Amino acid sequence: MIEQKPKVSFGLPVFNGEKYLHETIESILSQSFTDFELIISDNASTDRTEEICKEYAARDPRIRYSRNEANIGGSHNQNLTIELARGKYFHIGSHDDLLSPDLLAKCVEVLENNPSVILCYSLLFEIDERGKIIGTLEPAVLATSTKPDERFHDLLKGHRVDFLYGLIRTDTLRRTELEPPYPQSDSIFACELALYGQFQKIPEYLYYRRTHGGACTSLDLYGQLCWNQRVTQNVPKWMTSLLIQYYSYFGLFKLEASHFLRIIFRAPLTVKERSLCLLYAVIWLAKRHFRAPFWQLRQKIGLNRKQLKASLETISGRVPGIH
Repeated sequence: MIEQKPKVSFGLPVFNGEKYLHETIESILSQSFTDFELIISDNASTDRTEEICKEYAARDPRIRYSRNEANIGGSHNQNLTIELARGKYFHIGSHDDLLSPDLLAKCVEVLENNPSVILCYSLLFEIDERGKIIGTLEPAVLATSTKPDERFHDLLKGHRVDFLYGLIRTDTLRRTELEPPYPQSDSIFACELALYGQFQKIPEYLYYRRTHGGACTSLDLYGQLCWNQRVTQNVPKWMTSLLIQYYSYFGLFKLEASHFLRIIFRAPLTVKERSLCLLYAVIWLAKRHFRAPFWQLRQKIGLNRKQLKASLETISGRVPGIH
């Protein structure tokens, strides 16, 4: 007997999400497009998350609930939901966000009718802890070029990655290495997706992004390290300080540079496309990690732009052959 696979897999990684989990699951189950599975991966929660999930799984056969014996880190838990997916399309979910009833239906329609598009996303409302709309998030029109190097360059211009809460082709996701466990790796993961196809935006507000103190996007560097890498909060202060300093000055640069190299050489690019992507990545890394220290040094020695120009003109006037 042939297994009937759903059209869409909805991945919902969660850790201690009891506060908003009811709302999130209800918004998923209320989708007008019903041919989906909901994969909930519980990262060893210590609150009522397990109880809530099991209640919903017992009521709706589309829900597949699994629980990790130990916390495996946020990135690994999210990637696990993708590994378990059976659908043609995949939605990366968040246990505290909400969906408009037509989100999946409209995204599926775009992907079904446009084979070159690998990711479809919408505009977003920003909501507070009580679900009240407090603003809007409008991702730019990104990665629409037919050239992979241009799409890659597009994603390096400092955009937020809220578009990742759209619908993505599962087979494309599985060609990537997904999100490695280090802070803000989703930015480079988005660049990798752009190497495989175009993005398309639906100009409607179909997703509700919740902002609250416990959200991973609200965490500082150390909080993000704990979320990604199973680092416990109960470590000595001196170790915490060393960890942050390492990632601030050495670790992130090394991780991001190696991440870029892996995704660029993994993708099916021509020599020219690969060379351009490498150039764009080098420029991005230089601006991100070395420009700020340079300007800080310049400020410390008291030189502004005019003083630098005047100094160069003085030197060129005194040294023969310099113009």
